[in-house]
Amino acid sequence: MTEKSPKSPTPENAKNSQKAAETEVAWDASPAPGTRKSFIFNGVEFAFRYCPPGTFAMGAPEEERDAWDYLSPRCQVTLTRGFWLAETPTTQAQYVALTGTNPSFFSARERNRAGEGKPTLNALRRYLDATGGDSSRLPVETVSWEDAQDFCKALNDAVSLPPGLAFRLPWDAEWEYACRAGTETRFYWGAEFDLTRANVPTFGPLDELKARRGASPVLAGLRIGRIGPENAEAAWNRTTEVGRFGANAWGLCDTLGNVWEWVGDRVDYRLDAPVSSEPRIDPKGDRRGGRGIRGGAWNRSSVSSFGRSHCAQYHCNPTVGFRVAVGSWDAESAAAISEPLDEAAVAAVVAAIRTARENAPPADALDANSDAAWDSEPPAGTRKTFDVGGVEFAFRYCPPGTFVQGETSERGYENPGDRRIATLTSGFWIAETPTTRAQFQATNAKPKRIQSGSDLPVSDANWFAAVAFCESLNALNIAPPGFAFRLPTSAEWEFACRAWTLGPFNVDGAEPEELGWFAENSKVGKTRAPQAVRQKRPNAWGLFDMHGNVAEWTSDVSAWRDSSAPVVDPTGPEPEPEPEPKPASKRESEPFWLQRFSETLRVRRVRRGGGFQLGAWASVSGREAEEPPTYGNGFRVVLARRRETPSPAAS
Repeated sequence: MTEKSPKSPTPENAKNSQKAAETEVAWDASPAPGTRKSFIFNGVEFAFRYCPPGTFAMGAPEEERDAWDYLSPRCQVTLTRGFWLAETPTTQAQYVALTGTNPSFFSARERNRAGEGKPTLNALRRYLDATGGDSSRLPVETVSWEDAQDFCKALNDAVSLPPGLAFRLPWDAEWEYACRAGTETRFYWGAEFDLTRANVPTFGPLDELKARRGASPVLAGLRIGRIGPENAEAAWNRTTEVGRFGANAWGLCDTLGNVWEWVGDRVDYRLDAPVSSEPRIDPKGDRRGGRGIRGGAWNRSSVSSFGRSHCAQYHCNPTVGFRVAVGSWDAESAAAISEPLDEAAVAAVVAAIRTARENAPPADALDANSDAAWDSEPPAGTRKTFDVGGVEFAFRYCPPGTFVQGETSERGYENPGDRRIATLTSGFWIAETPTTRAQFQATNAKPKRIQSGSDLPVSDANWFAAVAFCESLNALNIAPPGFAFRLPTSAEWEFACRAWTLGPFNVDGAEPEELGWFAENSKVGKTRAPQAVRQKRPNAWGLFDMHGNVAEWTSDVSAWRDSSAPVVDPTGPEPEPEPEPKPASKRESEPFWLQRFSETLRVRRVRRGGGFQLGAWASVSGREAEEPPTYGNGFRVVLARRRETPSPAAS
């Protein structure tokens, strides 16, 4: 056999040549769109594709916004600098190679639960059986925004990049630009959904779905379940190996489906959010909303290049992962990620809080001062009561004060504006417990006899019912002149909850289960349920059940703030102006549920305290959530001086 010349091309030589070309292209070069660059770290390949500068139409077309008003209106966006984006979502192999851990649900650590019979666990068992327990090619998931940021920081420490560049999460605009790869249709492959291009569930005729599965090797293993005589659902019920469904024109895989992907920006998710349709240049760092996620997931059938959602930055579940970008990094970029508070100002507030706590009277003295007048300024935690129809209403006094409002991230990441120094210039009285069923019925114009559970908190009151309850108390003429019963502001609620504490819960050193009822400890038989008040430890001011049990309505309109600047007596932002009504022809063509959705969910109200259906993590002192005012929950009442300007009413 004639020996081949070393210069003769062979498949292996060609592959090595390609690898060398990928490695040698510079990070700060401007190659052709889709150029691939890779490196090896701890034996695992990290591959990126180049996305050039350019202008594109970002957001949803008008016909899509008719249905989902929270989608961004279409606008012209120009990206003046190119960037590299990971070829796939971060895989479990990559995550383990860099961090040494694997938080993913769809991994061997969940294999022992596969006997529970849940579709996702059954799908996981089948996959692990077929791969010998290897989940390395699946995307990492069950990672928070903070986890993703930590991963990027670790990658920056491990791999050198040219000055001015960094491993980071892509910005919202960058993600959509890269996903589209020059297209303008709903999907990067066209206007119609293609089951062979993305891991998302879909519905259709049973025979047609089976025929499509049989015709495409990509769909081998897809589960098809009958949901009617002729119709079925096709779903993987799990994540799939990255790259299985091919790539877009720039070589990017799995941008739609498989897992949601964190982006660096915040996304304003309010209905009819005032997002401008004017042209934008290098947009980043929206000041309102939660951390953005893009692309849809294995359990979501509605995906598109413009689709978006948001989550709190600590949120993690088996549908959320991320992919890494290499791009410019400067002071503006850093400010879009985090807006830290003035540490000297925070230190002064903390010192004042500690002094107030040290000088506080003993707890047993607070209950002995019940003769204090409503309009006096007794010590913090002073207890005062009144009766309505034989039912006791107990309140505790909260003095004026200054505190750091919002949740502290132990990792150093902050949502811009979510922490701020807040000052309350007037004291107020706040109910000792959430409003109970007995209290609610005692003020009802048509009281009903409560057979049992009179000490259970009200757990199905919408925001309007809570406001009406306050008005019924005002009608009793118990309050002194100039005072009124109302819902607390979010700042008042948190100030009262903290009671001079600085940690995540309102009794320093206590375990969460000592303080409240959560998903972990609220089961009655096989279901979770609210529990009677006053069974857990109170805080230093004698307030019970501020963590867990029921979420509590406040008067604030939105949980998302525009700034972290200090505030005085904050009451939350004003509701957004009513949008121009849709033309009658469009409104009448919408289904009833959508019309009702738009009418009632436009303004959201802040709720506090988590609840019995959520984990303890959802109830920390500084955490807010927002819901439409038509949803049910609990509340507690404050008695305070009337405001010069009343709190904004829901529209």
